[in-house]
Amino acid sequence: MKLKSGLLVIGLLFGLQFSSTAQESVLNDYLVSVKGDTLKCMLKKVFLSSKMKYRTDTTSKYSDVDPSQFIKYHRQGEEYTNKLAILDEKLRYLPIIEEGKINLFEKITVSYNPQTHLSQSKYDWYVAKGTDTLTHLKTNGLLALKSRKERKSELVQMLADNPAVLEQFYKDESFTFKELRDIIHLYNTGERLKKD
Repeated sequence: MKLKSGLLVIGLLFGLQFSSTAQESVLNDYLVSVKGDTLKCMLKKVFLSSKMKYRTDTTSKYSDVDPSQFIKYHRQGEEYTNKLAILDEKLRYLPIIEEGKINLFEKITVSYNPQTHLSQSKYDWYVAKGTDTLTHLKTNGLLALKSRKERKSELVQMLADNPAVLEQFYKDESFTFKELRDIIHLYNTGERLKKD
């Protein structure tokens, strides 16, 4: 009997600990409204979908993250904030790597080959300046819809109002993911990225 009572007490203590931890974790994620207000919440992905749901510490049910109400979200443990943008004529939340006059977004597509049991990640970077409509900049995939020359020309047009950064872009002569992020960071902040 004492053993059952002891287990019950341990179970209750564990449950209380779990409950308080769950309450604390509600405040680790956040949404940013179209008005710029921040809402602390708990976010979760909808299974087999790109949609998100959220709940606050005052609600028990999850609600859909509505793009007409929220322009950004951030989940604890994720490196980047996700921002609303237009890609392929659809509204999507994508990780934003650099934010400023020029925004740099990343889209990761994972494909799985059941014959080899291997998965492969394809990285695509997109830029936007003065708009939410994205322009494809870089991919690690085999094919891009536009040539490298065309994509480079589009970035040059975006950098053109800052001659010093444009000159640095030409001087660097590089179109790697790392160098593109560095040049966009330089454009937005006036500083180069810190080297790893």
